[in-house]
Amino acid sequence: MKLKLFIFLICFVFGKICLSQNTIKGTITDDKHIPIEGFNATLLNPSDSTLIKGGFFLNGKFELQCNKKEKFLVYLSSLGFQDTIFPIEVIDTVKIIPEIHLKKQDIQLDDVTVKARRQLYMQTADKLVMNVEKTVLKEAGDATDVLKKSVKVNVDSENNISVLGKGKAFVYLNGKKISSNEILSLIPSEEIKSVEIIDNPSAQYDAEAMAVVNIITNKNSNLGSAAKVIHTTTKRNSFENSTNLQFSKRSPKNNLYVSYYFLNKKRKYENEYIRDYTQTESPSVLLNEVNEKFSLNPQHSLRINDEIVFNKYNSLNLVLNGSYYKGKYNTDNRNRIFDSSITDDANEEFTSDIDSRIKRTLLNGLINYRIKSENNNRVLDLSAEKYYYDSEKDESILEVLNGKPSKKANEIDNQFNFYTLQTDYKQVFNPSLKLNSGIRYSRYKNESTTNYNSSVSSRNEFFENLEDEFIAHGVLMFSANKWSSKLGVRLEKLKRDTELGNEEIVDRDSWDWLPSFLLSRKLSEKSQLSLSYSKKLVRPSFQDLNPSISYIDSLSYFQGNPNLKNARIQNLNMKFSYMKYASISLFYKKTKNAIVWYIDSSEENDQIAIGTQKNIDLQTTWGMDVVIPYQTKKYTVYLASGFEKINNKGFYADLDKTKWYVKSGIDLSLPYKLNVNLTGLYFSDGVNGIWSYEEAFKIDAGLSRAFLNDKLNVSLTFEDIFKSNEMESNAKFNNRFITYKYYYDDSFVRLRVSYKLNKIKKGSRIKSLLKDQENRIKSMYK
Repeated sequence: MKLKLFIFLICFVFGKICLSQNTIKGTITDDKHIPIEGFNATLLNPSDSTLIKGGFFLNGKFELQCNKKEKFLVYLSSLGFQDTIFPIEVIDTVKIIPEIHLKKQDIQLDDVTVKARRQLYMQTADKLVMNVEKTVLKEAGDATDVLKKSVKVNVDSENNISVLGKGKAFVYLNGKKISSNEILSLIPSEEIKSVEIIDNPSAQYDAEAMAVVNIITNKNSNLGSAAKVIHTTTKRNSFENSTNLQFSKRSPKNNLYVSYYFLNKKRKYENEYIRDYTQTESPSVLLNEVNEKFSLNPQHSLRINDEIVFNKYNSLNLVLNGSYYKGKYNTDNRNRIFDSSITDDANEEFTSDIDSRIKRTLLNGLINYRIKSENNNRVLDLSAEKYYYDSEKDESILEVLNGKPSKKANEIDNQFNFYTLQTDYKQVFNPSLKLNSGIRYSRYKNESTTNYNSSVSSRNEFFENLEDEFIAHGVLMFSANKWSSKLGVRLEKLKRDTELGNEEIVDRDSWDWLPSFLLSRKLSEKSQLSLSYSKKLVRPSFQDLNPSISYIDSLSYFQGNPNLKNARIQNLNMKFSYMKYASISLFYKKTKNAIVWYIDSSEENDQIAIGTQKNIDLQTTWGMDVVIPYQTKKYTVYLASGFEKINNKGFYADLDKTKWYVKSGIDLSLPYKLNVNLTGLYFSDGVNGIWSYEEAFKIDAGLSRAFLNDKLNVSLTFEDIFKSNEMESNAKFNNRFITYKYYYDDSFVRLRVSYKLNKIKKGSRIKSLLKDQENRIKSMYK
């Protein structure tokens, strides 16, 4: 009933929209038919040349609107070209002007410096764009640090990334999905130009993505070579140090970038579990306190990006990412068992000390060949990618029960091998009709070996999961007058074979059809309304399916569930945006077979807790979010707030709670070239899956200043100032009550120093200046 009412309201709103205007469109090029990057286009009254409407446009395209069908003068101007003026007559609703060529004009420029505060946020029908370049965020650290301070984005202690109100987000780099979030640590914040936040991705994007975060990196337009040295010192409970060395060299035919990253770190985690079994056949209360320390021997990471330009139609891009490190965990695990409540005296107590040694290797390589048409109307990308990840973990476990020690050992080796072949094709038929399409074949292979040994038993398990995936997608984009739309479809075929030892436990072959659409209308020059729908598919991860036991202590272990089903999700979203800054959205999500964490009990001993995952039949979520940014010459501030209400049907139907969230930030320019950034995040109590959790908040701050003509930059970061990054959640499983408290050592002070060494060939900077000032100049005509 709620869904029907929601759809009725949407249709009613769109039905009320009946205003219309006339549109004038055109393309501006130079004498070689190359689009002019920045120019002014204005409509003038032919009788007295008074201004009717105008704007600043980029990439050779302009679009102006007028209320009447009559005669006008069109005046075009661009730096480095002769001004052009000509008459037109508007007869039809859409007037398309044939391609116009501007003649070059020789000019002599002295050294000019343009300084302005760049527009930090910009809304479109399907995404929110946050500019990083030339803001205090460029000194945040790496890409993960930038996302922590991005509007609507949340990064948890395990570097899992989500968008507030939407759920899990997939990260893309320049439009290409990254294989692992660990790659984000290899991308310095200085390299990032902007971050795009897409809260209802079309069929073009991964089927599992509830949201997409697309990181756009800078393209070096200067010829010559440059180097940068970045050193960071972080104070938590102990000191951490990292050094990043960057080198780039650009010529007309080649653009090379190399980055080496060195890191050592130490972290601390605190966990507390309370298991209330007082309503079971064997009443008791168990208090489990876990203190974990992690230290990382130097991590070495390397990133190489080389773009080879054969001619203006063909280019080759090579990307290599690699990372290697060793580390160790020390876990103090204390368990106390009471009769009916937690007191000073326990009936039984045992401890478990775990010393772990880990080793991880990551290798990722990508090759992309691009073919473009002369006017860039057609682009073909041919890509191949290889991803390899190996994780080895050796655990030595000493348990003491009633004064009697016992030793155990656990060895886990995980290997992931991914191969991908992909073709993407884009075509612009005309300014109003565009196509994005692609096909992809991927093979995912996960091999896991677990060896467990104790004085009384041993267990050796080999788990293998093999998936072959074929995907085809197409998205057609159409615009007319004030309307624009995106119609997409994604076809996915997946074959999965899973074996435990020599026994086949999963053999599935499935097809999925995933449509999407976006419909948008400009209500006025300052406002826009859009409606979007997408169907999503969430598959269990390899580890979720792995039934091998990951031992914690005599009363606790984790175990995957090979019988998990895919979750199928339908998303409906309506967004109203104003001035390309602020927005308000209503959303509805319906999930079948939602995957949630569950605490099961052993059939042999109901006091043994087994952490695993299960499906629940149906889950619905609806809510609203608001994004309000405000910008002046001295500061930029944003507020992102909203709520979501989750309802579970059947299984855990009694969980029904509304969650509120607020994220706010300010970017402030002070005297003496100081820049300040402040970010705050708050969650009310709410529901996640079948767990209820308590409210939490976190506040971060940053300060930076540039010296020596911007060659030297010093920044200071204060993360989790009030040490409030704690989480408490609880759930009920078969009359067993579980409470979980968690603290992540995310409170730190960080000093970051970077220095640039440049050897750049001087030349005309007109194009780069125009690009840098794009949003600022456009806003002058609002």
